[in-house]
Amino acid sequence: MDVSKSHLVYRFQGFVLEVRNRRLTDSSGHDIKLSSRAFDALVELLHHQGQILGKDYLMETVWQGLVVEENNLNQAISLVRKALGGSTGESVFIKTVSGKGFCFVADVQIEGLADPLTQPTGSAAEPPIASATLASKKGAAFLWNAYLQSGVAVVALVLLLVVIVVNYLDTNTVAGPNTVDLARPATVSSARVENPGSIPDSIAVIPFVNLGQDSGSDLFVLGLHDELINQLTKIRNLKVISRDSVISVAEKGGSVFEMADLLNVESVMTGSILVVDDHARINLQMQNADTAVVLWGESFEVDTRNLSEMISAQAEIAMKVVTALEVEVKPPESASMAALPTKSFEAYRYFLTARNSHNHQANEEKWDLFRKALELDPDYAEAHLLFASINSLLMTGPMEGFTYEDHQQLMLQSVEAFIRLEPGRSEGYALKAVALGTGRDWNGVAEQLAVLNQLGVSGAEKKYVALLLMSLGDFQGAASIYQESLLTEPANLYSRGLLMAAHEMAGNRELARQEYALGNELKTVWWGNTVNVLLALGRNEPINATDNLADLSPELIQVLDNFQDHELVNQGIERYLAGSGINSRDDVFYSALAAHHGDMESANALLRIAMEKVSTSIFWAWLPVFDEVRRTGEFRQMLVDFGLVAYWQQHGWPEVCQPHADTFSCDWVAYPN
Repeated sequence: MDVSKSHLVYRFQGFVLEVRNRRLTDSSGHDIKLSSRAFDALVELLHHQGQILGKDYLMETVWQGLVVEENNLNQAISLVRKALGGSTGESVFIKTVSGKGFCFVADVQIEGLADPLTQPTGSAAEPPIASATLASKKGAAFLWNAYLQSGVAVVALVLLLVVIVVNYLDTNTVAGPNTVDLARPATVSSARVENPGSIPDSIAVIPFVNLGQDSGSDLFVLGLHDELINQLTKIRNLKVISRDSVISVAEKGGSVFEMADLLNVESVMTGSILVVDDHARINLQMQNADTAVVLWGESFEVDTRNLSEMISAQAEIAMKVVTALEVEVKPPESASMAALPTKSFEAYRYFLTARNSHNHQANEEKWDLFRKALELDPDYAEAHLLFASINSLLMTGPMEGFTYEDHQQLMLQSVEAFIRLEPGRSEGYALKAVALGTGRDWNGVAEQLAVLNQLGVSGAEKKYVALLLMSLGDFQGAASIYQESLLTEPANLYSRGLLMAAHEMAGNRELARQEYALGNELKTVWWGNTVNVLLALGRNEPINATDNLADLSPELIQVLDNFQDHELVNQGIERYLAGSGINSRDDVFYSALAAHHGDMESANALLRIAMEKVSTSIFWAWLPVFDEVRRTGEFRQMLVDFGLVAYWQQHGWPEVCQPHADTFSCDWVAYPN
């Protein structure tokens, strides 16, 4: 985004776009969600209202030199049209000019200008493109990729090539203490130039390059990357992109600054590690993601056999990062960073192996590795936290020989141990709320929510409790939490899928569609495809992409492929009820199919089965597909039996259910006729 536009506000037919806040609102003041690229494309079109912008110009300006296909631009324009209330084709705002590009045709009022707006000259002219700048970006990005693939042996040659290219193009460069950035020449000299499109006070730690020949050093390299992120997340005033999101983007390839652009961060850390015998040399560099100016860089030597030395180095690195970023660190945060996570090196190795398995290990294997770490050190706080998290996932599909209740109890035990060891950290109270909610202790949930409020934690730190809020009927509260958490976890497709559901429950169908489109941009097979089945049933829309529903059983998918066939659906439901249901997610989907076909008895029976396994499954019942189910006496009795009515009587009723004399009703619908 051009910094010169950062102070502008565009108004058109009731819509307001604020560039600095990256916010688009409709005539009612409601936020309209757009992907980063779609937002930037809309800004360009508004800024040059009445002018035809060529596709090459838009792709260069919006994607800032990245090589993309024309289809990416078409998708971005399509998202803008949908957001403004048009179809995927022509709209009253954006016209397609065949063979030339796109034009914003509605009147636009531009505010916040210090000088009059300078429009491109000439009829139907494309704004000029600085070909030298484009060449420098593409050439430098190519050199950076060559550097990553070839290793440090070619650094001298690469540096020479960069000097030649940069001098020829007459651009500015900044050399770092340990490495030289080759991805994007710096265009300004200031170390702190704000990018209005990035997350304030944010950083992404890119996976480090392992320069060693010994494959056994991989775990140390992965562990250092993981632990540095973990150390930085302890600083509440710093927004750290989650490990999984960084890895997900890194696996797609591209230069460091392409990754930073996708992650929407202000700064980025890169590094290389060389492990020889038991010693590691670590070279790190942090740069402004918008200008490529080096903010900090240093080398460290660490004895990989000495856990205390390793943790000390990680804490030192983290402190130098926040100092360079001018972020406030509170004394408890610095003390937490300096503390040893465990005294057992073997426990630490089990922990790293489990945490760095990414998608290559099943939850059962991770569960076993965390258990082994805790056997070696029962006071290993981080291991307790992740063991609790793994058990929460396994409740929906218990390990062999375990029940849902077993995993719930293990989760609660580890959470309480974590709170005892780390009473000032919010994650423990959030996960304890989840454990209590799955055990139907709703008053216990309220107590943990009160603790989180007392700690003054951000929405992102409450991400675990968002599902509980949805279960209790607070969809807007849940949506706000998911939206904030997705800033630092953009690749957390589970949260994005649940945000889709929260928007649909709150009556914001277009926002749900937009989140689905964003998720599909990130990954073809993801949780949102599964969520979208329930949304489609409630909308009376076709069910698409059933081949991408890895979370559901093959038998259920076969029924979904023929969901309009009343007789076939009934047969599928009868077979499932006769088999008592193994996959708890299948319970809800069969219930939705029954509700869609008007079989309220089966819908209620299947919802009860799901809630008896995991009581928070009730959150699905607020989707539109269950509108008629919620009017039945069986459903209201279920809310009584599972303790929700008692909770509401004590803490206040939600909009979805309201008291009436000695009874109550759940007649609320998100989309009234």
